[in-house]
Amino acid sequence: MNESSQDDVGVGNLFAQNDEEAKHRFSIYKSKDPFPEIPPALLNSADIFDYVAKTGMIYPFNPSETKLKSASYEIDLFGEIHFWDDKKKKQVIKLEKGKRFPLEKNSIAFVSLETIFRLPDYIALRFNFRIKHVHRGLLLGTGPLVDPGFEGKLLIPLHNLTADDYEIEAGEGLIWVEFTKLSPNEKWNQEDVDSTRHGKYIPFPEGGKYRPPEQYFARSTQGNAIRSSIPETFLDVQRSAKEAEKSAKESKTASLDSLEAVQRTTRMFYGIGVVAIVGLILALYSSFHQVVSLVQDTSSYLHSARGEFETFKHTLNQRNIEFQAGALDKLNSLEKEVQDLKMKIENLTKSPKKQSVAPQFTLGSPNSQDAIPDR
Repeated sequence: MNESSQDDVGVGNLFAQNDEEAKHRFSIYKSKDPFPEIPPALLNSADIFDYVAKTGMIYPFNPSETKLKSASYEIDLFGEIHFWDDKKKKQVIKLEKGKRFPLEKNSIAFVSLETIFRLPDYIALRFNFRIKHVHRGLLLGTGPLVDPGFEGKLLIPLHNLTADDYEIEAGEGLIWVEFTKLSPNEKWNQEDVDSTRHGKYIPFPEGGKYRPPEQYFARSTQGNAIRSSIPETFLDVQRSAKEAEKSAKESKTASLDSLEAVQRTTRMFYGIGVVAIVGLILALYSSFHQVVSLVQDTSSYLHSARGEFETFKHTLNQRNIEFQAGALDKLNSLEKEVQDLKMKIENLTKSPKKQSVAPQFTLGSPNSQDAIPDR
């Protein structure tokens, strides 16, 4: 039988009556396992009961069967709600018994639970959302693990993804927590010690204990507001829808204007009358006839010009032939005359040269210039 069951006080007195007492119990068993016979595993409700009584790891603690289940413990919704309004201004609301908080549609808020957890070095914690909230469309930002050695309050984000506001009431169950005992370590195991072990246990950092919500926000957001992006997305969609509607109206107006213009043109066309239409057809036919006549005249002129050109071309070729024949005859005649002249010149050069004798004149001769002429 464990030590807690040996007390001759009521069950309620098994647990710390105030935070100071819980802190004192934790200081004794923080690194000393009061129940080394409990093997490393997910703790059942009896183990949770005894460890809370001995170590003060949950304060305040309600041991009733409505809060303890086979392997988990329900934490009530008490504490502070942190959120940012539409103007991105941070707001804090204290949730006390009977008070309600409207978690707006498509919004996010952070719950700093009033319950204080002090986890010994050999126990880790996990938590999950109460199923009724899940069925109503809420989501809980659960961390994968709360490490052993953690001391302080849990800061949990709540998401309302529905299209309606959701009221949460202070005092109702919010989450179920479960505890897992780690494998033995010589630091808290008071039984056999293996001197050949070389692994070193790393304790929870002191700076991570008892952090206020502002410290979490300062480290995570760097002063920026934390709000859901869904409302802004809806606003963007609404703006896009309005712009599309405006474009559709403008297109409809333009279509109506075009239709009206077509109708006006149609009415004007029919207003001309049958006579005007016949006149228009006759005018078009006359123009067509003139164009055809002009084309025919042009074709005849081109045909006549082509014939005259062919005749001129034939005459020019004939005269060119006659000119070439006459020039050839003339050239042959000149060549014959040149040959005759060459023959005469050759004959003259071949005949003997005759020496000429100058006449002799004597005095008294009949040929003498001094002769006395007859009287």
